Amino acid sequence: MRTQFRGFILFCFLLSSCLTQSNAQSVAVNQTTPDLKQALQQGPALSFASTPAAGKVITVDDSRQFQTIDGFGAAMTDSSAWLLEEQLSADQRKEVMRKLFDPQHGIGISFVRVPLGASDLARNHYSYDDMPPGQRDPGLQKFSIDHDRAYILPALRQALELNPTAPSNVYSSPSQKLVLPLPFGP
Repeated sequence: MRTQFRGFILFCFLLSSCLTQSNAQSVAVNQTTPDLKQALQQGPALSFASTPAAGKVITVDDSRQFQTIDGFGAAMTDSSAWLLEEQLSADQRKEVMRKLFDPQHGIGISFVRVPLGASDLARNHYSYDDMPPGQRDPGLQKFSIDHDRAYILPALRQALELNPTAPSNVYSSPSQKLVLPLPFGP
């Protein structure tokens, strides 16, 4: 009888250890609060469990796959690039860009939407072929990206340096793999 009881205890111990370790994935948590008192602060890791937690429950069926995620992105508008390049100190800019684009020490943004010309979030209205009122340039003889050279292109270059392994399926050129330009605003 004692041997059976020990066997039962051993069986329960082994079963509970298997259940707690089977498919238990740990999830990293990084949180930013609206007041920015916490900005990309690492929180305690969460683990999936076989028993439901109190409150709302999200059921994850890891045996079914619907889509894959190539990465996550943000927009590099005229105003956001200007703030990064013109309003932050070099050390502040380096830290913000690291937190945004570095996959090891930040959130690893891997896609960037870049409006071509002014969007609704630009500091002023411009295009790549601005002409005086009443004049036209159908041959694009006055085409220029000089506006972007001041602060948009430097910010994009730094993003590419920080995340050189971003997915390259947007363009075939490795130097453009992070950037998704759009010819109009949102």
